[in-house]
Amino acid sequence: MAEVVGAVFEFCWEFGIERAYRRWGWFGGVAAFLAPFLTAAGIIAIALNV
Repeated sequence: MAEVVGAVFEFCWEFGIERAYRRWGWFGGVAAFLAPFLTAAGIIAIALNV
């Protein structure tokens, strides 16, 4: 299980965060890193308010 999680994390890092960092600098890297967390938080907030 740890290998699968590691592979998924590495894939997301290489093709998401690294690409955004190269394209838009620090702002893009931070935005790409925080996007999944903010999306999950938004979904939870919507689910709890309904």
